[in-house]
Amino acid sequence: MKTSYQQMDLIIPAFIMRDKKVNGMQKPMFALYYKMNKSEENLTFYPLKTAQIFDTRVDDICYNFNQLLAKGYIINLSGHQVSPSSTDLVFKVNPLKLTTTSQSAPKQETENQLF
Repeated sequence: MKTSYQQMDLIIPAFIMRDKKVNGMQKPMFALYYKMNKSEENLTFYPLKTAQIFDTRVDDICYNFNQLLAKGYIINLSGHQVSPSSTDLVFKVNPLKLTTTSQSAPKQETENQLF
């Protein structure tokens, strides 16, 4: 069963926003992959489609995807290289990275610190 993402909002979870190792464009990209990974375990990297979604250059998408790979946030299952014409690179979100990131997030305090 294919999921249609056309009518869905992309909300960046707080644990991604607080993660200082994920920079700039990597945050919305990782949030998209995290959301997609909930319905499909293995995902295919389509740099042109991702560039269209984020209205940016394909080279930027490839660079940021490589950064997410290097930092361990996503796992390259197919072993194929990242390139602007990639359609055969299969990946998944690293579940170990998600648990360590969300567990290390500071707990929100219920009291207002200003008063």
